[in-house]
Amino acid sequence: KDREIVLEAVKHDGLSLQYADDSFKKDKEVVLEAMKNTPLALDVAHDNLIKDKTFVLEALKINSLILEVIDEGLMKDPDVIASIDLIDKKK
Repeated sequence: KDREIVLEAVKHDGLSLQYADDSFKKDKEVVLEAMKNTPLALDVAHDNLIKDKTFVLEALKINSLILEVIDEGLMKDPDVIASIDLIDKKK
């Protein structure tokens, strides 16, 4: 349950998040670190994170694949739309 150990583990293997305690699957920092290693880590993260605007905005900086799973209401949020526009301009 030691947070620092889990953070180190997900930095090296993002999918190791699946073996962590559920509390870490709700931890924004831990999930974002896991996503930096592999976007697939989002699959084992807690569902509430994809409804959390601050998490989504940070996750978008890491990988735009989060757009496929984020909460519908957030797709209408001006800040999220602006982030999506920035991603599109970089392509």
